[in-house]
Amino acid sequence: MFYFLIFAVILFAGGAAFALIRGLLAFSQIGEGIASDSDRAENFRKQNGFMFARVKWQALAVVAVFLVATLAGTDA
Repeated sequence: MFYFLIFAVILFAGGAAFALIRGLLAFSQIGEGIASDSDRAENFRKQNGFMFARVKWQALAVVAVFLVATLAGTDA
């Protein structure tokens, strides 16, 4: 169980990093070739979606780290 949780922390942190990078890439495309307001609004929705996904992955990682720390404390 302990090793599974460590693996879960790695996966959750990777998901957070992936969502962060995708959100930053969407953020960097704001000024590049976006002429209409509807395209700009769609880009903002995409950014918000990726940043919300990042927050969810980070929350899962924090819970998994807490569980790892709790299990590590009981094995000592």
